Amino acid sequence: MWVLVFGQSLLSIEIIGLGVMNWILGAVILGAQSHNSTIIEQKNNRNSKEVTTVQLPEWIGPVAIFSIVLSSVPVVLISQEDIAYKNIAQITVTEEESKIWVQQNFGRLTALSLLDPTRVNLILPNLYASGLNSEAEKVIRNLFEMEPRDVYVNDLLATLYQNSNQLGKEVEIRERMRELSPLDYRLEGILARAYFDNKEVLKLASSVEKLGALAPDSEEFARAKAQLVELQDIP
Repeated sequence: MWVLVFGQSLLSIEIIGLGVMNWILGAVILGAQSHNSTIIEQKNNRNSKEVTTVQLPEWIGPVAIFSIVLSSVPVVLISQEDIAYKNIAQITVTEEESKIWVQQNFGRLTALSLLDPTRVNLILPNLYASGLNSEAEKVIRNLFEMEPRDVYVNDLLATLYQNSNQLGKEVEIRERMRELSPLDYRLEGILARAYFDNKEVLKLASSVEKLGALAPDSEEFARAKAQLVELQDIP
């Protein structure tokens, strides 16, 4: 029965008093049981059985419960972080109260969440909406330093530059992405859009030509052609 209650205290670890009470209770129970426990050895002889009892030391119980608590610490920390991550990902940031909520929960995140590009991408909109722009940029740059050849991570960095109107840097990163995946027409289409935003006519023309070869029937090719015409018409 105590094992079930102890398990509940791990799941509801935010209720600190519940966890402490159950840990202490467990130590008392195991300590009491170990005091009365015996090891029975049966020795079979031809005509008789000899039974020997060995008393276990009283410190066995507290040591056992301490080992259980110690081994549960990583599980508790992961559970707390997972709750904080979900709090950020699922909330709709509108008022000041929700922004403060995101800021508080972001402080509880560790590398477990912040070194996973997919998990980072899911919370980025709420980080920006909560005024955590510099924190988001730091997280993305850390990802890029660790995985500079990961297309997904490069896209996060390029999008950061796009949102902060650093168009030249965005183009540089998206050109790197093309080198990493040269046959992906969708990446080429995004690069064409970056050339258009940065008003680079010659590079956009080259991108349109490549899109025509990779995916002549795609929306990306049609859009890039229209963007090229628009740039060429500018005096």
